[in-house]
Amino acid sequence: YNSLLLACRTQDLVEDCETLNYSMRELLHSLRQLGIRVFVQPEPLSPNEDRAGACPLRGEVRGMIKLMLEDLQRALPGIDGIYWTSLLPAPSYMTDPFAREALLYDVLLAELRLLESSLEADQSLIFSVPFSTPEHAELLSTCLQELCDDAGARTQIAFPALAGDPAELHRSEHPLWNSLHSSPDLSATGLLPIVNAGAVSHGAGLWPSLPLRQLDTVFSNAEGTNVAGAIVLADKIPSKHGLAHCSLWACGQRLWRPLGIGRLMETWCKAYRPDWSTEKLAQIIATASELDTALSRLEDFAQTGLRKDEDPSPHRTRIESLVSRLNAFGLEGLVDDTQVRSTLEDYTTFFVRDSKRRIHQVLTRLNLSMASVLHGDDLKEAFWTVMDAEPGRGIVAGAQVSLLKSPNKGVDGSRLRLIYDENMS
Repeated sequence: YNSLLLACRTQDLVEDCETLNYSMRELLHSLRQLGIRVFVQPEPLSPNEDRAGACPLRGEVRGMIKLMLEDLQRALPGIDGIYWTSLLPAPSYMTDPFAREALLYDVLLAELRLLESSLEADQSLIFSVPFSTPEHAELLSTCLQELCDDAGARTQIAFPALAGDPAELHRSEHPLWNSLHSSPDLSATGLLPIVNAGAVSHGAGLWPSLPLRQLDTVFSNAEGTNVAGAIVLADKIPSKHGLAHCSLWACGQRLWRPLGIGRLMETWCKAYRPDWSTEKLAQIIATASELDTALSRLEDFAQTGLRKDEDPSPHRTRIESLVSRLNAFGLEGLVDDTQVRSTLEDYTTFFVRDSKRRIHQVLTRLNLSMASVLHGDDLKEAFWTVMDAEPGRGIVAGAQVSLLKSPNKGVDGSRLRLIYDENMS
């Protein structure tokens, strides 16, 4: 990786120049000495629809954007560029009276031109266009290609590699890929797909469900197009001996050389974890990723819930099948007493534990009952979920599952802490 993207609250930088800005400037100086470019992502505009809205054709909105960028550049002089996420998802983006006669592309181009004109001459812009809705997918793909033709020389266009939030690994491919493959022209403006190589919201390396298959698909789609790199999501820069590092390392290497992600993963394993079996690692990652994707689809469905007259039986069968597969996967992670247990098997144990709790939460949302989802061991500590029940022989009726924003570290000397330290120290 040759660039780092830092999110910041512009107001904090302006109000706390003496301490925070000094620390940020020291960080920027250190990164530049390493040859790393630094892009800063300002906080989004306040979604106060009653005050100004979010349409870049409206003067008040344009003024707020210019002022925000001026404050940011004054607080952090010398940054290499700005990463800006389009205001497209805001309801007023296209419904504002100022956009009444405008096409979607007209508003996107106005936003892009405003940003380009607000930067210093030597600064670059990464203009990120989030996925809106499936209904507008094809239109958005056309707009992205046209933006590439009209963007300035120091601008690159970022987009989620999948059709949804970049962290949602169960989504289908972004329709822009089909448009790029069918286009006879190759734009000079670089495209940057946003990929979740750091498994954000999917264990962040503490689960073995790494998005290697999705990464392979992205880089395969990128061949023969104007893709110039990738925006890689990660919660933090990990230590060198855990699965978080494995995924980020393989993705970073793939950006520079045409090797398969699976082969790169094997290389990482031999270099950083020679105590692990490359074959077993590949098998565990493939199975865990498949299970995690299936569970993510289930959680997405649970957000909307069952229709009033919908038969829940097919969904209950689907969940029972997933629980059965998770139980079988958990047994694969067990080793005999005569074998030395590595943390690779523990990744499986804690992944299954967290996943079954997520299923319990789905059942609660759908108001479905099912026996034998959670047992005594499933109530023990895990990374990303907690329960309000004590370990025992069975699940306590009405027990609630909570998702954690930060992972559980475990106590010193525990298997949970060993995995945490491999990834987060």
